[in-house]
Amino acid sequence: MNTYHSMFSIFSTFLTFLLLVTQPPQVSANFIEESIETLQNQLEPLQQKYSELPSKGKFGVSFMGGFITTKISIKQTIKIAKYSGAAFIISEVMHHAGVLKDANFSEGTDKKLQIWKHKLIKEVDQCRMKVKKELTLEKVREGYKKCLEREKFGTIGFTTGTVAGLIL
Repeated sequence: MNTYHSMFSIFSTFLTFLLLVTQPPQVSANFIEESIETLQNQLEPLQQKYSELPSKGKFGVSFMGGFITTKISIKQTIKIAKYSGAAFIISEVMHHAGVLKDANFSEGTDKKLQIWKHKLIKEVDQCRMKVKKELTLEKVREGYKKCLEREKFGTIGFTTGTVAGLIL
């Protein structure tokens, strides 16, 4: 067995392990409903305190919520981009080094890879279609308008905090 083949074998075993470990467990609808109910019960006292705040207080709390959420989201997005770029570069180096060209898959491994490929493509396409259907400019405007009607100062505060988080 040559060095490239053994490196690829270790690499493919590691990827298979990661896919198996990171695959989300199947959960029942009851579990999700119970989780939402528990979360709502825990957040109810906070919602009550928030509703008692004056307009300036709601603006301030919402501003900080938008600011912090934006900062966390940006950091995570940058990390994902870095790791994706590194994975792409590693795969290209492995390809040009001949590691991926010399790989001989057994019949069972090839079938498993085809199954994973099909599942991945299906999930990505479903996600893409859902985003395309749900995330339209009209729906964003409609949702924002509803939030403004329900909680004007909170919505303006969150929006201002988000913009500040993007700028700073």
